Amino acid sequence: RLQPELQLDLRLPQVAVADLAVQLGDANGEPPLAFQHLEIADTTVATATQSLRVARVTLQAPSLRATRRKDGSLDLIQALQSPAAAAPEVIAAKPATTSAPEPGTVAAIAPWHIAVDRIEIQDGSAQLTDQTVTPAVTLTLAPITVVASGYQSTPGSVLQLQTTANLNQRAQFSSEGSLTLSPLQADFELNLQQLGLAQFQPYLTPYLNATLLDGTAGAQGSLSLAKADNEALPLRFKGKLDIAQLRVAEAGARRGAAANADLLRWQSLQLAGIDLQLAPERLAIERITLREPFARVIVQQDQTLNLAQLAKPAPASAPKPATAAGPTMPVSIRDVRIEKGRLFFADRSIEPSFAAMIEALNGSVRDLSTTSTQPAGIDLKGQVNRFSPVTIKGKTQLSDPTADTDVQLSFKNIELTTFNPYSGKFAGYNISKGKLSTDLSYLIERRHLQAEHHVVLDQLEFGEATHSKDAAPLPIKLAVSLLKDRNGVIDLELPVRGSLDDPEFRYGPIIWKVVLNTLTKIVTAPFSALGALIGGGSGEELAYVDFTAGSATLSDTATTKLQQLAQALADRPQLKLEIPAATSASDRQALAQQALDQKLGDVADTSKARLKALTSVYRQTFEQRPSFPDTIEEDEPRSAWLQSQLLTRLQPNDGAVERLARMRAIQVQTALLESGALQADRVFVTLGPDAQTAADGAVRIELKLQ
Repeated sequence: RLQPELQLDLRLPQVAVADLAVQLGDANGEPPLAFQHLEIADTTVATATQSLRVARVTLQAPSLRATRRKDGSLDLIQALQSPAAAAPEVIAAKPATTSAPEPGTVAAIAPWHIAVDRIEIQDGSAQLTDQTVTPAVTLTLAPITVVASGYQSTPGSVLQLQTTANLNQRAQFSSEGSLTLSPLQADFELNLQQLGLAQFQPYLTPYLNATLLDGTAGAQGSLSLAKADNEALPLRFKGKLDIAQLRVAEAGARRGAAANADLLRWQSLQLAGIDLQLAPERLAIERITLREPFARVIVQQDQTLNLAQLAKPAPASAPKPATAAGPTMPVSIRDVRIEKGRLFFADRSIEPSFAAMIEALNGSVRDLSTTSTQPAGIDLKGQVNRFSPVTIKGKTQLSDPTADTDVQLSFKNIELTTFNPYSGKFAGYNISKGKLSTDLSYLIERRHLQAEHHVVLDQLEFGEATHSKDAAPLPIKLAVSLLKDRNGVIDLELPVRGSLDDPEFRYGPIIWKVVLNTLTKIVTAPFSALGALIGGGSGEELAYVDFTAGSATLSDTATTKLQQLAQALADRPQLKLEIPAATSASDRQALAQQALDQKLGDVADTSKARLKALTSVYRQTFEQRPSFPDTIEEDEPRSAWLQSQLLTRLQPNDGAVERLARMRAIQVQTALLESGALQADRVFVTLGPDAQTAADGAVRIELKLQ
């Protein structure tokens, strides 16, 4: 119709194009763009209402092939770009002031309404080859099916969209939902299954010294986004994520490698109740379940940790990552569950190497949060080498563990022979027998550490010496014997205190220092350690026995002390005691005095009587009259001179001194053994060094523990 104005109604029942292919330049091979059949059905155009409606668009077997070159450019995009044409002259539209447009102006044109009832893409394929990684990665989506219905150009109209596709003939992806183009808003249900992860290894190689051997990922959930008034694009995903049969091995390992090459693996990792938001950023996870995880942690020969070497250093030419302008994304996890976990630990920095396996690790960590000040709860149980239970309980603040952490660890019934590599290196002996149980607690409040280590060693026995140059310069066997009770148990408390802000505070060396200090204190003052068993005093008085010079008779004090020592030794059955048969110089003088007193007999307490008696003994001893020095005329000086001469002549022979020494040792031995608490084969009489003289003049016999 031409009147009253031009009106055109057009109906096209079908427009079809078959076997279209587009080649780039003079390239050969498969065309990058092609389709088998395109059909546009039931198209109507009405100029009066400025509307265009298409009932159905069907595209069969479309294919897209593109290559991302090493410089990051996309070959298809570059080929389709044409040289920039001269910019067309733009005539600005002006508001109409009269009923007729002025010359040189363009009248405002009402927009056309476009509608497409249904769009179908059938049996499509897309192939992208990425040459920016080595080796190049090819991703193929086929077949691709897309069904869109209800498209209209009117703002606010909703497009229903369904998509399915397979990736590299294995992974399956599908989505279904609605899309509004103006204003932008989308709500989709997503489903991804069997996405193979090993194919993405080339993207990890520049950053990791490890090989992703296997693993599949799947995700299900809803994705929504809506353009906000501030032009932000809030995105939200709610759903779950699964990663199954993951295997990460050392760099260079090939698929099919033996399990002993694995650094990390698990049967499944399930993240349920995911709520991820962007703009603003937030991540909340209701539950993480990790089934049958395994990790291999190894201290290398150079004392570096294998896991610490997984990340490759960034090249010097690589740009530094931009510093985040805002706070990091807040993360909260309600519950983390571990089922049948295993951890293999080996230390190859010592010879022979050490290895242990933590197995059957089960439990949970609850209420993890990067923003909350409420601590997370920890409750884990496992076992070392199958038969030694391990428990880990407590709490820690994830946002700042140094502000609030209270964790208790318990290890029971661990075979001490497991630690032979460490024992041989640092103690100088291999362990032939023993069990370890320990309770550890770590309390950190405002960066101040209070650590308690309760260590129990049961039936520890040392074997052969290793002659290690790194062994502590201590009599370890003596220390162990001192620590063992009558049941063969060593019970130690090793506390550690310190500030984490102290640059000199390093936990590992401090623990070793505490152990060494404890052992050093014991072996340098062994009788103090024994004294602690019976209570009272320092115990140092147990280390000696005092005798009157020239006597082998024990005082009541010495007898009581030896009974206490016997009791303490009975509680330390591996200790042996050496009693030196010893005398001092004062003993010889005392024996001479005893011999003189015996010869003198009873003498009246007068100077004349004593001089007369000494003179008589002198004549009998020397078989002559005394010849006094001319300067000595008085009785007492003459008596002193006679006594000096007689004591010199009456000095005991070595046999007499040895008998005294042995009698003393026997007296001490008898006092120790007469109660029956101490076995005779643990007490030895030895030829010791000369005795010392105590402050009060007594002869002091020093005892020795072995």
